[in-house]
Amino acid sequence: MALHTQIVIKKSELCYQHGRVIYSTLSKYVNSNNHKKINAIEIGTARGFSAIIMSRVFNDNNQPGLITTIDPLPHNKKILWNCIDDNNGPRTRPELLKDYKILIENYISFIEGSSTSILPKLKLKRIHFAFIDGAHDYENVKYESEFLSEHQEIGDIILFDDYNKSQYPSLVKAVDEFCEKKSYSKFFINGNQNRNYVIASKL
Repeated sequence: MALHTQIVIKKSELCYQHGRVIYSTLSKYVNSNNHKKINAIEIGTARGFSAIIMSRVFNDNNQPGLITTIDPLPHNKKILWNCIDDNNGPRTRPELLKDYKILIENYISFIEGSSTSILPKLKLKRIHFAFIDGAHDYENVKYESEFLSEHQEIGDIILFDDYNKSQYPSLVKAVDEFCEKKSYSKFFINGNQNRNYVIASKL
């Protein structure tokens, strides 16, 4: 899956370890609770790697759930994705993820648009788990995290990607302020090449 969705041409070192962080964090949450259904939000779909990881957690644990993943990139328009599949020309995201069709049908809803426009339209009363990996600026991260918090209860989780002060100081500021203001514990994971993560749990 990483070959088709995470191996891209870029200046920085390739890294897809966030898949392991997502899988282990969400698996622990699933197995520590007894929810009939879990609602998960992802901000920043890209090619769909993280959403598929979350769907695998639900599938592997026989956990009913819905993953709503949001991104401005078009879902049903043929484009180039900066990955190995581009050798065969432009594709839609469903075509790119054709090998995971059953997981997608069972667990994932892809929504095209910005987080600020889509989140208020969602009809989810509770958001048990969220992965924020969209716009890496203060205003967006602040808005997204605070919105999600209003739909979470004690023990629910927001996982922040790219918690790196040298590259994304405004993101780090937004996460730190959010955890303190909204009473979330903050567990820091030091990743490869400063691809760091924060697991924020509601207290």
